[in-house]
Amino acid sequence: MTPPPWLVAWAQSISLWDLALWTAIVVGLVVFIRKRGWRWIIAFARAILATAEVITSVQGLPDFIARTDQSVGAMRTQLENSHLTNLRDDVTEAIDTAKRVEEGVRGLHGRLDSVEQNVAQLAKADIEIRDQLEQTQPPKETP
Repeated sequence: MTPPPWLVAWAQSISLWDLALWTAIVVGLVVFIRKRGWRWIIAFARAILATAEVITSVQGLPDFIARTDQSVGAMRTQLENSHLTNLRDDVTEAIDTAKRVEEGVRGLHGRLDSVEQNVAQLAKADIEIRDQLEQTQPPKETP
């Protein structure tokens, strides 16, 4: 039996180094499969996929930052307006309180006139009583 001419030509074209290299590759592949080396390849592939997922997520980060800045700006404006509104409410409440006090004082003004007259009469009566007491008591002796 004679080998086909293409096999003879191929065998003559392979050097001893090529044969050693291919043998090492085949032996390495068999050892890799027997030692379950595919687990390392699976872990490596998962790490690559996780890295790609992180890169995909980070691509949306500038838009997220811009939206967050807009939201924070809107919230700050709302808080500042709320503070001014609350301040306005306090001022409005103070004005309303002043108006109620003014109305109360107007109501008291007419009633206080009669009280003032009564106090003036009582003061006049007090002075008269004191004068009468001083006239009825003997003068004090001074040493």
